[in-house]
Order: sequence, then structure tokens, then C-alpha cells
Amino acid sequence: MQLFIGGMITLTVTAIVQIFVIPMVQRRTRRLERWEEDLVELATMHDEEMGAPLDRHSGAVIGYALALDQLQRGEDGSSQEKVDQAHQELVESWDAVDELWHKVLRIRNRVRLVNRDAPHWSRMERVTMDFGTVLAELSPHPSPHRGLLDYDEQDAATSRLAELHDYVGEAIHRVSDTMRPPPTYPWRRWWILTKWHARRVTGTLNPAPAPFDMEAALAKMWDESEARRAAVGELSPEEREKVEID
Repeated sequence: MQLFIGGMITLTVTAIVQIFVIPMVQRRTRRLERWEEDLVELATMHDEEMGAPLDRHSGAVIGYALALDQLQRGEDGSSQEKVDQAHQELVESWDAVDELWHKVLRIRNRVRLVNRDAPHWSRMERVTMDFGTVLAELSPHPSPHRGLLDYDEQDAATSRLAELHDYVGEAIHRVSDTMRPPPTYPWRRWWILTKWHARRVTGTLNPAPAPFDMEAALAKMWDESEARRAAVGELSPEEREKVEID
């Protein structure tokens, strides 16, 4: 009988491990592998593919401004055709950056699906949002919702875009250095919310401050002052004896 019970226990434990524990470990391993692969792809795309299109766009901004300025001044060799060519280069360079940036955002969103509570992830989302905002402001395509920037505004926005590009790279490497998607345990969040709700109901979450007793505070300050004076020998023998008796 004991042998039968022992066999049933062993069989039950083995079944639990096979049904619950092993699949859970495998899911965790697959999530970690997917997290690492997406982060490596994101860092590679940012470091190796984003730099050249940004440099091309920065040069196109300067080239278009120079061609337009030469045409307005009527300098030799200037023409509307050169302005149109410079503007076409500006449009193509911006489109290349925008297309690549959308690929970066798709990979970022894939990484976020694994777990958005990863260390430094809030900074990652903040700097990528700022980069997308500045990139949209630099768009050479006409829009009824905004006007095109002049050269000074484009130059400032281009410098800001390069700065944000560095910030994005820094955020990516901060996240990838940890290489650990934080575990998501619904029961842990439920337990934290339950304790928070219990403290709120019982009034221990933000307890009301105790009323201030002025008389007690003054009495305490007087006792401490008398004790200090007695310690340094400032009291007369009669006063010292009274303090010791008290």
C-alpha cells in the first residue's frame, strides 16, 4: 500500500512538472531570447543604419538653403533648376530617415510587448517620442496643419535631431545592458493592490498627523535644558540636588 501511495505521489509530481513547470520555464526562455534578439536588432539599426541618412539629410538642408539663397541674390550659376534639385534631394533624404525611423519604432514596439516595465524603458519611450516630433517638424512635405520651417528653424531642428539621435542610442544601450525583461507576475500586482486598498480602507495609508501639544513640548525643552546645565556644572549644589531628586 505504501509503495502504491509513493508511486502515485511521484506520478502526480512528475505530471505537475511536465504540465506546468516545464512549459512555464520554456515560455520564460523564449521571451528572454526574443527580447535579446529584438534589442540587438534595434541597437544595430540605430548605430549602423541611422547615421548615414541623418548626415545626408543634414547636408541636404544646407544645400537647399544655399541654392535658394544664391537664386534670391541672383548670383552667377544660380537657377531655379538647381533649387528644385536641392529640394528634391531634401525630400528624398527626409523620406529615407522617416522610413528607417518607422522601422526602428516597429522594433521598439515589439520589444515593448515583451514587457514595458524594463529598467530605463520610460526614458527610451520619451526620447523616441521627442525624436519623432522633431523629425515631423522637419518634413519638407507641405501640410495644411503646419507651415514649412525657414533655414534658421531647420538648422536648429537638425541640430536637435542629431542630439536626440545620440540620446536614443544611449537609451537603447542602457536597456540592452541589463538584458533582462522583468518578470510579469499578475498575482504579485494583485497582492500589492490588495495591501494598498486595505491600508486605504483602514486609514493607515495616509494617517492623520497627531495634534501638537505645546505644553508637553515646552516641558520637554525645559527638562532637556536643565539636564544640560547640570551636566556642565552650571547649577548650584542645591539646584543640582533638586534635579537629581526629580
